[in-house]
Amino acid sequence: MNPSDTKNPPGPIGDIDLGVMAQDQLGFLQKMVQEYGDITRHTVDGKPVTIVNDPDLVWEVLVSRREHYVKSGTPDEFMLVPLLGRGLLTTDGQEWGTQRALANPSFQHQNVVPFDDLMVAETDKTIDRWVAQMAPQRLDRDLTALTLTIVARSVLGSEVAIGDRFGEAVDDANRFMSHYNQANNANPSDKQSFINARSFIDQIVNLLIEVTKFDPTGREDLLARLVTARSPERPDGFSAEELRDQVVTILMAGHETTAKGLTWTLWLLCQHPEILDDARQEVDRVLQGAPPDASNLENLPLIRAIFNESLRLYPPVWIISRNATKADTLGGYDIPADSLVCISPWLLHRHPQHWTNPEEFNPQRFLTQEEPHPCAFLPFSAGPRKCIGQHFALLESVLVLARVLQRVDIALDPGHLVEAEALVTLRPRHGVLANLSPRSTP
Repeated sequence: MNPSDTKNPPGPIGDIDLGVMAQDQLGFLQKMVQEYGDITRHTVDGKPVTIVNDPDLVWEVLVSRREHYVKSGTPDEFMLVPLLGRGLLTTDGQEWGTQRALANPSFQHQNVVPFDDLMVAETDKTIDRWVAQMAPQRLDRDLTALTLTIVARSVLGSEVAIGDRFGEAVDDANRFMSHYNQANNANPSDKQSFINARSFIDQIVNLLIEVTKFDPTGREDLLARLVTARSPERPDGFSAEELRDQVVTILMAGHETTAKGLTWTLWLLCQHPEILDDARQEVDRVLQGAPPDASNLENLPLIRAIFNESLRLYPPVWIISRNATKADTLGGYDIPADSLVCISPWLLHRHPQHWTNPEEFNPQRFLTQEEPHPCAFLPFSAGPRKCIGQHFALLESVLVLARVLQRVDIALDPGHLVEAEALVTLRPRHGVLANLSPRSTP
């Protein structure tokens, strides 16, 4: 295409107030595509931001021309690097490729399957606490604690006890990372809590790394695999700093998104009792009263479809940002160098050209309809940077859902408001409050 044929994408004139936009980020995104189309432009602090909502163009950004669109210079740096360092989520280019090659084998399906017993055992502990309580429970908090325990024991070792202080430190870090730019907007109290939290997390992680490096033999946890990982490009494996960054990245990214996905799924099921009944019938038929394990995964298609449909409507990763390394064109529109390009799964998953009745909760679409465009459904992103932990997350989610549906009845608190809030992840603003009791007809 001749450069003279390109033009700026349509969009509002003048700077967008970041504070106003932050009050309803999902509403802002929806308004932009409704008013201006599938590729739009606005400016924040004088910097152009392009929203891309066409799956074909998303494919160009994430896959076919990904070398032109990088994570450096995106909000991820402001939000994630202070805690995660330079791990798989925050690096680019050769550095990222080398890290990914070292870490990939540890996260292949056959290498996460052995964690199925741990996943179910920890789920049973959470359920036992639920049924022992008479008062409504915060599903979002309990599921976050559950997924943190699962990923921590899977990564750090099955014998590791995750105490309350570790969970509190993770909560403090998450609260701080919810700010767009810590240097300018962080509450001083949150900032100090973050410093303390990072110090505590580092102490635990670095100690366990040293213990594992001393003797990784006979261990099947992910940390032992990372410590012993080697590749032709890195015959000595990860450095100590890289190990720390990978472990903290896995701990943080590996529990928060899964917890939110599970929370939204149970919330949706409670509002659709006929689908909940169908799901329970599948669980009862397949499991016959036995606890679920990895061998059941392929025999629970409705549970998997329900989780996918929940990820479609409420994707925990609601925004994907890239920085253009040089001037480019997308769909005939100019993309300036060093400008932000944003892709929103929240928007793509509701695109009327790619989804029938997009606002409807309909898990059957994943069982009876053709597979969507590969970039119309992005719960784990796409291309080479697709989430390395997707096999772990899907196994964990199906097992947790199956066990919860098998053992408990769930009723939402009728007076509790639930609405989506887009922070680092897409979460229920006021949490999800529910009454849980032993299942009446197992």
